[in-house]
Amino acid sequence: GGIALWNKKDMYLMIGKFKSNKDLQDYLSIAYTEDGDAIPSRFEQDFSIDYYDEDFREAEYFDGELNHFPM
Repeated sequence: GGIALWNKKDMYLMIGKFKSNKDLQDYLSIAYTEDGDAIPSRFEQDFSIDYYDEDFREAEYFDGELNHFPM
């Protein structure tokens, strides 16, 4: 799976290995308390990201082996 984050001047590309699309989505999933406070995803925790706008995130899961990264 690959994850891309960007804003007007920067883009970050992260490539990882997940067993399924569900695993990728679980890794990115932000939970919320009963009060509506966000609980950071594993992705945010692993990369020490305090906040990012999910509207500027793309994540794609590719099933099977990849010999090259499709663009």
